[in-house]
Amino acid sequence: MTYHKEEDISNSTKYEDRFISNSVFEWLSKSKRTLISPDVKAIMNYKSGLRLPLFIKKNNDEGTEFYYMGEVQPLPFEDSFEQTSMLNNKDKPVSVVKVKFSLHPPVEDSIYEYITQNQEEEEMEKVELDSSPTKILPFKIIPDQQIKRYENCIPLYDVSAAAGPFKGIEEDYAIDWIELPSLKKYSDEYFVIRVMGESMNKKIPNNSYCLFKKDTGGSRNGKIVLVQHQDIQDHKYGIGLTVKEYHSTKKSQKNSGNMIPSP
Repeated sequence: MTYHKEEDISNSTKYEDRFISNSVFEWLSKSKRTLISPDVKAIMNYKSGLRLPLFIKKNNDEGTEFYYMGEVQPLPFEDSFEQTSMLNNKDKPVSVVKVKFSLHPPVEDSIYEYITQNQEEEEMEKVELDSSPTKILPFKIIPDQQIKRYENCIPLYDVSAAAGPFKGIEEDYAIDWIELPSLKKYSDEYFVIRVMGESMNKKIPNNSYCLFKKDTGGSRNGKIVLVQHQDIQDHKYGIGLTVKEYHSTKKSQKNSGNMIPSP
């Protein structure tokens, strides 16, 4: 389902599905359904083996990708199923069934807040952040006269990574040199970059400053990686970067029978 629907869609598809909390979701059936409709009764009898996975995208700007919220199940009948009505395209009431589902485990706070926040709230939040007199950063910017590269600081690069073999970024892109209290030892293996976008927001919230370590070999399976991507181009520097969780599988090579990695 699409959580924030377009204003100009027809009444017959303007279902008011919503989160009541991060552990309860309210869903409307298709129109012209009642408590005795077969699909509604199937949900009532979900214990017979029916799986109810919930997939949501925030709005149509996110394309065709949906977030998997988890498996849901209806609350007890007296708390969950309600026959009600909605207006059709001719502004006449038609019957629908409203169902409350529970989610176990609850949706993570970051993805819950992202999905439920509407565009107006986002704009207000942006204005508040932009008008804030000070912004708390997770690091200290070192003054020029105190900079000892890779001895007391590491670079913060002015290259946005999109969150959709790394050769490194030239030091000329460093806009600041920063002190990072959580880093025990400084070296040229480390750098910080800001990650933009929502596709990794279950692990990396949009606009996060992330510490990366250059690849020194070994398995990357299951790790969060920053890679150059031919289809993504930063508008300022022409560098294509993306952040993803890396996974590889093994597949057989028909001619030789050898096993080769497949990203």
